[in-house]
Amino acid sequence: MRLGEAGLVAFASRHAADFAMPEMEHPFSKLVLVCTGMGQLITRANSDGSPSASALVAGDALWVPAGTRHRLVDESGQPMRLLGVCAVDPQPDAPEAGLIKELLRHLRPSVPRAVEDGGAERVLRQLLFEQTESRPGQVAALRALWIQLLVVLLRALVRLECSDRLTEHRTGESRMIGVVRALAWLDEHWHLPVSSAELAKRAGVPERTFSGQVRRLTGTTVKVRLHRLRLAHAERLLRAGSPVLDAALSAGYSDLGHFYRVFRAAHGIAPARWRSQSGGP
Repeated sequence: MRLGEAGLVAFASRHAADFAMPEMEHPFSKLVLVCTGMGQLITRANSDGSPSASALVAGDALWVPAGTRHRLVDESGQPMRLLGVCAVDPQPDAPEAGLIKELLRHLRPSVPRAVEDGGAERVLRQLLFEQTESRPGQVAALRALWIQLLVVLLRALVRLECSDRLTEHRTGESRMIGVVRALAWLDEHWHLPVSSAELAKRAGVPERTFSGQVRRLTGTTVKVRLHRLRLAHAERLLRAGSPVLDAALSAGYSDLGHFYRVFRAAHGIAPARWRSQSGGP
């Protein structure tokens, strides 16, 4: 990828259902905003290192430093739509150098952070438009928009951190108890239609706080946990000889096609074939 005279290039990516990103690394850094969908960021320190996975959901911002081996993996049935910028690391005296240093105090490298949009998507779209036009002052405009994007994200992250401090009327232990209770309820009621917003209400915390607590507590997202619970039930029924449709409906999947996609993503094969290989009737 050529970054041009401005030292950066904006990009937009809408993943197809069968998209599979190979592992890659670049000599430039990458700032990514997840607009829709969900998945994972897989990183490795080097070609021989163990992979590390971080959950990605809509609204997350992500900084991938230059030289980081990485790939993005979509959640089955919920491919991601991304906007972002690839940019060379600036010289120490460049205007954006200090901004990036400050931003990375709040957005740790290769660690996704939920952010209020705060105009970030709008600035990214301006960058995309500007780089397709051949107008006087284009290089200066691209650099100015890049600096504006860094400022917008920095302010959004600081606002969220201030908001978190203002809502600290509940102790961390009390909030965690609420989250644990909500997850315990999910473990008993996974067959019902359920949303992250409803679980956050049960936990007594904002939805964004709930999602972050669940990640820290379980290492995954509510949706992934829900799929695992439902698939475990479907697997028990399949082993016992239930038709695939009955297993899907009983597990809470009203859309058979969605069930097939989730099952294939988990096992690599269709439900009926999995049953025969697992010793089911």
